[in-house]
Amino acid sequence: MGTRLVTSYSCPALGGVYKLSAVFENGLMRPKLKVSDDPDKTTNPGVKKILRFYDEKNFMRGDLIVFEEESLPPGKPIKAFHPILPT
Repeated sequence: MGTRLVTSYSCPALGGVYKLSAVFENGLMRPKLKVSDDPDKTTNPGVKKILRFYDEKNFMRGDLIVFEEESLPPGKPIKAFHPILPT
């Protein structure tokens, strides 16, 4: 099914994984946890949001997924690390 989410089914270009972390039940968001023998597949339960970062030329540089109630310290630089791309 995932390959049908992209604009060109015959030439899929979307690489990603969908991880459920909360569901809407009885009018409330309820955290959900996926348990796995592989620690990389275990999820952190809770409602999340995405913070998007842009460079000085307004080019998108990356996203950070945090809990909904989290915020970054205002006026402080953010240092990001990509585990595969060291640049």
